[in-house]
Amino acid sequence: MKRHRPFLSCLKGLGIDIRILPGGLYRFVSRSIESRPLAELLHARAQFTRQSKALLRDFLDRGETLELARPTKPKVSILCPAFNKAHLTYVYLLSLHDQDFRDYELLFLDNDSSDDTPRLLERFRNVRAIRSPANIGYLRAINLLAEQASAPLLLLSNNDTVFLPGSIAAAVGRMEATPQAGAVGAKLILPNGRLQEAGSLIAVDGHCRGIGRYLDPDDPAFGVSYEVHYSSAAALLVRKALFDRLGGYDRQFEPAYYEDADLCLQLRALGYATVYEPRFEIIHFEFGSRETPAFQEEIQKDNRLKFARKNRAILQDLNKADPEPATSPADVP
Repeated sequence: MKRHRPFLSCLKGLGIDIRILPGGLYRFVSRSIESRPLAELLHARAQFTRQSKALLRDFLDRGETLELARPTKPKVSILCPAFNKAHLTYVYLLSLHDQDFRDYELLFLDNDSSDDTPRLLERFRNVRAIRSPANIGYLRAINLLAEQASAPLLLLSNNDTVFLPGSIAAAVGRMEATPQAGAVGAKLILPNGRLQEAGSLIAVDGHCRGIGRYLDPDDPAFGVSYEVHYSSAAALLVRKALFDRLGGYDRQFEPAYYEDADLCLQLRALGYATVYEPRFEIIHFEFGSRETPAFQEEIQKDNRLKFARKNRAILQDLNKADPEPATSPADVP
């Protein structure tokens, strides 16, 4: 029986193009690359927000329910915390609904949202939802969810992401084929069709550089798998045994920022690599889940200093061959 796939029609409503390839595969079609990436990105973000809110209202008004996977012994536990931004969560959940890979469970922590998030979660069956009485932040939420996860692989994620069809299966396949990998990172694509990152590099001072920032995600250079310093936990597949061995995210980075970079370097210290997988394709509404950007930028700066102090020896070793300082993605015009 052919499953209903509302996600594909949803993508069209958001102005995102998907091309169907032979064998039932799907491919993201990048928009034309213009000369003003920031202006183009801001326009795409505004369009994405406006249209996803309209799609959410329509879904809630129809009273429809959708069912996610929930096998008895899942291979992957998907972890996602959220505070408000129900329109982003709706598209996130739809993208999971349409995955052909069904060997997953979804653990979702609602950080005391005051919008339609609780109502939305009631419309998706098989979500292991936790309602926090207060906003405990991203880092603590992920650690809490990881404690309750039952699968050998954890997919750390944000609700401002869209999993393109086939992406989770590709990440799992890469992990299974690469015993030395502790984490598998995604190709993150911005809502304007440009590349956010194909993995990242980290300078000695802790500044990060997204590989391929603002370039064409279909460039062959980003179509192969390779080892990276770290990959964003907007969508990051991690071996649960290693995550548990490290005690989860380091709580000194609460409420968020640099905890994922630290995780990848701590995995490296244990002898495990972070590997970029090009078919693990995610549309990322970058910083879409942030509520107070100015305050959070200060946290990001403070956590960078903590991160650089903690990982000084590892960062020096990583940068022996390339002493040039990296540029933070936030600094790219």
